[in-house]
Amino acid sequence: MDERRATHLGAGYGLLSEAELQVVPIIAKCLEGMKVAAAAVDSKNDSQVLIELHKSGFARPGDVEFEDFSQPMNRAPSDSSLGTPSDGRPELRGPARSGRAKRWPFGKKNKTVVTEDFSHLPPEQQRKRLQQQLEDRNRELQKEVDQREALKKMKDVYEKTPQMGDPASLEPRITETLNNIERLKLEVQKYEAWLAEAESRVLSNRGDSLSRHARPPDPPASAPPDSSSSSNSGSQDNKESSEEPPSEESQDAPIYTEFDEDFEEEPVSPIGHCVAIYHFEGSSEGTISMAEGEDLSLMEEDKGDGWTRVRRKQGGEGYVPTSYLRVTLN
Repeated sequence: MDERRATHLGAGYGLLSEAELQVVPIIAKCLEGMKVAAAAVDSKNDSQVLIELHKSGFARPGDVEFEDFSQPMNRAPSDSSLGTPSDGRPELRGPARSGRAKRWPFGKKNKTVVTEDFSHLPPEQQRKRLQQQLEDRNRELQKEVDQREALKKMKDVYEKTPQMGDPASLEPRITETLNNIERLKLEVQKYEAWLAEAESRVLSNRGDSLSRHARPPDPPASAPPDSSSSSNSGSQDNKESSEEPPSEESQDAPIYTEFDEDFEEEPVSPIGHCVAIYHFEGSSEGTISMAEGEDLSLMEEDKGDGWTRVRRKQGGEGYVPTSYLRVTLN
């Protein structure tokens, strides 16, 4: 029995060694492929591809003007750059630090399908890419037209002086040039149509963005009215009322101002739900602040300008960067 065990054990080791020898070339080939792929890594090109895929297409904003804190000043409670709590230590405003692990920005995200008309890009970036492609096609078309004219002149020279060459030898090149010209003309027409559509979309998005950002912000409920301004306005109203006598229409017209509160507009229902991935301090007009991990109601989707309108649970609506949100539509 022991001899039979030793025999089977030796046979097993033999089969194992044969299998390993068969796999070694495959492993070596895989390692060679990994070595070639590692040598072909181009970090600059990868960074440029990532930028082209995620950039918004808008112009780069200007530098942020920093305040000079070396001079004493009276800061308002609404200042959002730095805060000083009661213990005197400066409170830095920025992305909230938490014990959770950092999110890996390149994982578990579906790759964007690249289309010929660049419809996978934001409107502004799509317009720029289409404009660039149209300029490239026009340059190629002009190059082919110049080449066709040169071939025609060369053919005329060959026909007048046969010792210079055979005119029939130029026919294939002339035919190829004509085919390239027709192909490029069709591509130019195609890109012109796409560009016109993209420009109209950009103009409509800009109009929507300007109209919604041009709305004056609602005054804070906690801010008391200015007594001086109210008194001045009251005195001015009294002055105007004393100078102009009331007309008959104003005397006979009924007054329904006390019922205005009964006909307030119903609040718009949210179209989705979103969670803040990063902290954002909304210091400009039309924006709203949010903390990392805060649950928000989605009121309006991104129109292509990189901003999304949300509503906080505590009340208040405003615009925040779309890239700072994880959106879930209803």
